[in-house]
Amino acid sequence: MLALAFNCGSSTLKCALIDTVSGNRVRTTQSDFREAGDERGEVDASEIVAQALEGLGLSPGDTPDLVVHRIVHGGERFTGPLRIDDRSIAGLAELEHLAPLHNRLALKVIAHTRAMLSALPQVAVFDTSFHSTLPAVARTYALPAVLCERYGIRRFGFHGLSHANVQRVAGREHGTERGSPRVVSCHLGNGASLAAIKDGVSIDTSMGMTPLEGLIMGTRAGDLDPGVLLELMRIPGMDADALSELLYRNAGLKALTGTQDMREIERRAIAGEETCRLAIAVYAYRVRKYIGAYAAAMGGIDMLAFTGGVGENSAHIRSQCAGGLEFLGIVLDPKRNVGLRIPTDESMLEISLSGSRVRVLVIRADEEREMASAAASLIHSEAAVR
Repeated sequence: MLALAFNCGSSTLKCALIDTVSGNRVRTTQSDFREAGDERGEVDASEIVAQALEGLGLSPGDTPDLVVHRIVHGGERFTGPLRIDDRSIAGLAELEHLAPLHNRLALKVIAHTRAMLSALPQVAVFDTSFHSTLPAVARTYALPAVLCERYGIRRFGFHGLSHANVQRVAGREHGTERGSPRVVSCHLGNGASLAAIKDGVSIDTSMGMTPLEGLIMGTRAGDLDPGVLLELMRIPGMDADALSELLYRNAGLKALTGTQDMREIERRAIAGEETCRLAIAVYAYRVRKYIGAYAAAMGGIDMLAFTGGVGENSAHIRSQCAGGLEFLGIVLDPKRNVGLRIPTDESMLEISLSGSRVRVLVIRADEEREMASAAASLIHSEAAVR
């Protein structure tokens, strides 16, 4: 079965044709939303979907059997793969406010793919699903229960497809004879989060009810004192919409340096720009704190994994994030780290020093494979019921 996967992120649309039996990519392409936006930043979804399909260059023999979409936030209602129809679209639209950078764009992409590929079954999979295993101690906010229950206020977690891919690859590398490894998964990209994975499931993660909590990201500040938000709301004109615009689009690395591009920030830091040096230091410090916290939550750590655009491609960021964690048994091999190039036929490479108690892996992000596998399972299960 061939699955056409649309992976809608906060800044890019990745599109891949996946063989669901082998997990291999038949075709892949990527488009940048920032290049398809108007002066207000509004994305022309029809244009970007058309670009993605053209970029794949599908031939008659590559006709997909289904389409699968990544949705960041499924709330409490959607915890597994979902067949897309008019009714489910209405339910998804009700969750837009929980992840406005992502869900709104994903729904636009879904609308256009349904119009362009109307003969194919379409499935939604959710980043929050992998974290549905969070125990009460990790998902509960200290707010009145009546408010939490009425408005669905709890921690959900995100980047679940990426963290699920890390769990699969790390588990295979660890070997079944030793049981499941205790893994801290670091998804570092324009959006970023960590997950503590124990016994094969997520027991904690850095993002919360929305993708705003946790690490410093491209345009999001991560953890903030709620008192800061109360203070900001006293500024004339700083209503909920303006605050949302600030927190989702104009904070994080962009606020600290003027850009959300980590490659540019690194170049400017090397050139001696102090604001960029500080941004990297603050970014890495936050990651290190979470790694230590999750090692404590799991009673130890067997593997530390880096994935995502920054996690896979920046040796400097990896060294900064892992530096000073030798007391946990995390020791990088500088030569392995700097010289890292994952071969196209491999899913990971190890960058820890030989003899390091904790294995440090760099794992190629493959959310599209996880998406295709989940969607195919749903289609097969529906066929079996019939």
